[in-house]
Amino acid sequence: RPPKGGAGGGWSAWQAMGEVSMHRPERWGFLQFAAGAVNGTSEARDGSWGARAVAVAAVAAEEQARAATGAFQPDPRQLAQFAGDARVVDGTCGEVHVTLSPNDSHAFSLTVTTPRHVAHITHDRLLSAWEPKGEEEAR
Repeated sequence: RPPKGGAGGGWSAWQAMGEVSMHRPERWGFLQFAAGAVNGTSEARDGSWGARAVAVAAVAAEEQARAATGAFQPDPRQLAQFAGDARVVDGTCGEVHVTLSPNDSHAFSLTVTTPRHVAHITHDRLLSAWEPKGEEEAR
């Protein structure tokens, strides 16, 4: 619905996002459809959620770093002071690899690897996640 009383007021979505910005897909909820009775189906879980959450938090830390220093940081350890929780970038939650664009100082991407999932996110928050293939499957 349209805002009431000025900027930020009155916008609504079917689930709370924590901020007024529909351009943050990492904050969108999940809607599960089922053929069975209401509340009679097990809740579907997204196993990649942890890797995806780390990727989004690391992007936020990169944005904070750029605001403070004027540049994105190539080493995830340099992001610890800008992350809400240093475990996001220190390897505790997953291995974070940053790739800075050689042609665009405003562009970068992050890859987060956890034992069960890989998440890749770009500076403009295009996020994808998958289960890594084992060495035998990759051949």
